[in-house]
Amino acid sequence: RTMPTETGSISSGINAEYGEARLDMLAGFDESCMKKRAVEKVEEEEEEELPWCCVCNRDAEVRCAECDNDLYCKRCFKEGHDEYDLDDHQPLIFKKTEKHKKYNMEH
Repeated sequence: RTMPTETGSISSGINAEYGEARLDMLAGFDESCMKKRAVEKVEEEEEEELPWCCVCNRDAEVRCAECDNDLYCKRCFKEGHDEYDLDDHQPLIFKKTEKHKKYNMEH
Protein backbone atom coordinates (compact mmCIF):
# COMPACT_ATOMS: atom_id res chain seq x y z
CA ARG A 1 0.00 0.00 0.00
CA THR A 2 1.43 3.35 -0.98
CA MET A 3 0.81 6.69 0.63
CA PRO A 4 -0.40 9.51 -1.60
CA THR A 5 2.35 11.97 -2.32
CA GLU A 6 2.08 15.73 -2.29
CA THR A 7 3.07 15.72 -5.95
CA GLY A 8 0.24 13.31 -6.75
CA SER A 9 -2.28 15.51 -4.94
CA ILE A 10 -1.06 18.60 -6.73
CA SER A 11 -1.20 16.81 -10.06
CA SER A 12 -4.78 15.67 -9.53
CA GLY A 13 -5.75 19.21 -8.43
CA ILE A 14 -4.20 20.68 -11.57
CA ASN A 15 -6.03 18.13 -13.72
CA ALA A 16 -9.33 19.02 -12.05
CA GLU A 17 -8.71 22.76 -12.57
CA TYR A 18 -7.76 22.15 -16.20
CA GLY A 19 -10.91 20.11 -16.77
CA GLU A 20 -13.08 22.82 -15.21
CA ALA A 21 -11.37 25.57 -17.21
CA ARG A 22 -11.77 23.52 -20.41
CA LEU A 23 -15.51 23.10 -19.75
CA ASP A 24 -15.84 26.85 -19.18
CA MET A 25 -13.98 27.55 -22.41
CA LEU A 26 -16.15 25.12 -24.37
CA ALA A 27 -19.26 26.74 -22.91
CA GLY A 28 -18.03 30.14 -24.08
CA PHE A 29 -16.97 31.50 -20.69
CA ASP A 30 -13.65 33.17 -20.16
CA GLU A 31 -12.12 34.47 -16.95
CA SER A 32 -12.97 38.13 -17.61
CA CYS A 33 -16.60 37.20 -18.29
CA MET A 34 -16.80 35.21 -15.05
CA LYS A 35 -15.22 38.06 -13.05
CA LYS A 36 -17.67 40.54 -14.56
CA ARG A 37 -20.60 38.32 -13.54
CA ALA A 38 -19.27 38.04 -9.98
CA VAL A 39 -18.92 41.84 -9.70
CA GLU A 40 -22.44 42.36 -11.12
CA LYS A 41 -23.85 39.87 -8.59
CA VAL A 42 -22.19 41.69 -5.66
CA GLU A 43 -23.40 45.08 -6.94
CA GLU A 44 -26.93 43.71 -7.37
CA GLU A 45 -26.94 42.32 -3.82
CA GLU A 46 -25.66 45.64 -2.44
CA GLU A 47 -28.32 47.55 -4.35
CA GLU A 48 -31.10 45.34 -2.97
CA GLU A 49 -29.75 45.41 0.59
CA LEU A 50 -31.67 47.63 2.96
CA PRO A 51 -29.45 49.31 5.58
CA TRP A 52 -31.51 48.25 8.58
CA CYS A 53 -31.17 45.76 11.39
CA CYS A 54 -32.74 42.44 10.35
CA VAL A 55 -34.34 42.11 13.80
CA CYS A 56 -35.69 45.52 14.82
CA ASN A 57 -35.36 47.69 11.66
CA ARG A 58 -33.16 50.32 13.33
CA ASP A 59 -30.17 51.60 11.36
CA ALA A 60 -27.68 48.78 10.86
CA GLU A 61 -24.32 49.20 12.56
CA VAL A 62 -22.68 45.79 12.15
CA ARG A 63 -22.68 42.84 9.78
CA CYS A 64 -22.21 39.17 10.72
CA ALA A 65 -20.42 37.14 8.04
CA GLU A 66 -21.27 33.89 9.83
CA CYS A 67 -24.99 34.75 9.68
CA ASP A 68 -25.20 35.11 5.87
CA ASN A 69 -23.91 38.70 6.11
CA ASP A 70 -27.03 39.82 7.96
CA LEU A 71 -27.09 43.40 9.23
CA TYR A 72 -27.79 44.25 12.90
CA CYS A 73 -27.86 47.20 15.23
CA LYS A 74 -25.31 46.67 18.00
CA ARG A 75 -27.99 45.84 20.58
CA CYS A 76 -29.69 43.11 18.51
CA PHE A 77 -26.34 41.62 17.51
CA LYS A 78 -25.26 41.34 21.15
CA GLU A 79 -28.59 40.07 22.46
CA GLY A 80 -29.13 37.54 19.67
CA HIS A 81 -25.61 36.19 19.63
CA ASP A 82 -25.38 35.97 23.43
CA GLU A 83 -28.71 34.12 23.61
CA TYR A 84 -27.57 31.44 21.16
CA ASP A 85 -23.93 31.23 22.37
CA LEU A 86 -22.52 32.40 19.06
CA ASP A 87 -19.29 33.71 20.61
CA ASP A 88 -17.28 32.78 17.51
CA HIS A 89 -19.28 35.25 15.37
CA GLN A 90 -17.42 38.53 15.05
CA PRO A 91 -19.27 41.74 14.11
CA LEU A 92 -17.93 43.74 11.19
CA ILE A 93 -18.59 47.47 11.04
CA PHE A 94 -21.30 48.25 8.48
CA LYS A 95 -20.47 51.30 6.41
CA LYS A 96 -23.38 53.01 4.72
CA THR A 97 -22.85 53.84 1.05
CA GLU A 98 -24.24 56.52 -1.24
CA LYS A 99 -26.97 54.07 -2.29
CA HIS A 100 -28.30 54.04 1.27
CA LYS A 101 -28.92 57.81 1.29
CA LYS A 102 -32.16 57.32 -0.61
CA TYR A 103 -33.59 55.67 2.52
CA ASN A 104 -34.88 57.70 5.44
CA MET A 105 -32.22 56.88 8.00
CA GLU A 106 -32.29 57.58 11.74
CA HIS A 107 -29.52 59.81 13.11
